[in-house]
Amino acid sequence: SKDIEYYKNGSLYNEHNCRVEFIDPFLKILGWDISNEQGKSPQFREVITENYLADTGRPDYSMTLNGIIKFHTEAKKPSVNIELDKSPALQTRMYGWSSNLRISILTNFEYLIIYDTTVPPKEGDKVDVACIRKYHYLEYVEKIDEIFKLISRESVYTGGFDSYLDNSSIAVFEKGLQLPVDEYFLNT
Repeated sequence: SKDIEYYKNGSLYNEHNCRVEFIDPFLKILGWDISNEQGKSPQFREVITENYLADTGRPDYSMTLNGIIKFHTEAKKPSVNIELDKSPALQTRMYGWSSNLRISILTNFEYLIIYDTTVPPKEGDKVDVACIRKYHYLEYVEKIDEIFKLISRESVYTGGFDSYLDNSSIAVFEKGLQLPVDEYFLNT
């Protein structure tokens, strides 16, 4: 908090630093093996990370269950106002929707926003379209149990992640109302 103005200055503090100093450690707190310390084969890594310094057109993190992607996490530098800027939200939702995932996450560490990616993203969508949870960094400690239930490694690997999404009112729409990507394109 004491250095927030520095972090929010885009010319001084970039996405790479934010990922290394804040987002990676936060995901580790949630149990994710970001740097493959377990030495799993590449196809079974828990987290697939994209190059910190290159724009590859892929999500920054893909969280997996034995190699099957369960959700993406897109990172931005703190100077990107993900509460108001529509393009990061659209990008995050497109990654999740085109991968047939149920949720995707957008974070600049100041905020962590979870999107229902069963809702087809459309150009011009407002930031809050399909938003199912938004946390400010000052809430992380207070709401860690809820965050843990939603996106922790333990939740994904024990089945709690799918169970919670299946049996909760978390989804924006009733389960089953959204079409898979291929059916959506065939029907439009």
